[in-house]
Amino acid sequence: MSITNGFGGLSRGQGGAREVRSARPVTSETIIPPVLYLPIYIGVEGQQSVVVREQATGTRALLAFTALDRLATQCGNEQPWIMVQTQSLGYIKDAHPFDVVSFDPRIDERLVRDGKML
Repeated sequence: MSITNGFGGLSRGQGGAREVRSARPVTSETIIPPVLYLPIYIGVEGQQSVVVREQATGTRALLAFTALDRLATQCGNEQPWIMVQTQSLGYIKDAHPFDVVSFDPRIDERLVRDGKML
């Protein structure tokens, strides 16, 4: 798996598929892109963590965007992000457990400040 972040960094790992469910039903007309843009938080010591939010139903959703401009529109222009191969989401799930993937979610503007999510 290759992970590229918005700052030009590159991390390497192993590729491969694991089972991951979508928050929206996937039909034969649904096109899943080969890469996704994931908003991340960067800790005080530089560690990166993807954004997983608990939904009203109690499921944990990984926030994922199918295009960088969609991420910037919803999360803000200063939001740190990583790009991942869709087939590698299982490895993300191992490190940051989630139940579903929320593609191109709408982010409440009250959760964005100074160009990034709170």
